Amino acid sequence: TELGRLVKCTHLLLGRNIIEGQIPSEIGAMTSMHFLSLFENYFTGSFPPVGDMTNLRALYLDDNDLEGLLPGSVLGNLVNVEDVRLGTNNFTGPLPTELGLLTKLSKL
Repeated sequence: TELGRLVKCTHLLLGRNIIEGQIPSEIGAMTSMHFLSLFENYFTGSFPPVGDMTNLRALYLDDNDLEGLLPGSVLGNLVNVEDVRLGTNNFTGPLPTELGLLTKLSKL
């Protein structure tokens, strides 16, 4: 998709739509992102590749059909994140210990 070309985009607000399918891997190229809101859609697949979004302050992925393990190596890179919403998905396994490195995290 062309989504990866939006490298200067700081806010992507696509919550409460009827978007289906996997979150495009190109979203990981949007490294200027501060606020990524994809909640209440029909996204499937695994956790998106957001590990290079080190400016990210808020990540809303709740109320989708995402599955699999929460990748600690990705989440641990989000050093500026304050708010992460992952509820109402199908994630499995333990919470990654890397979440403890996110000193600005106030909501999980």
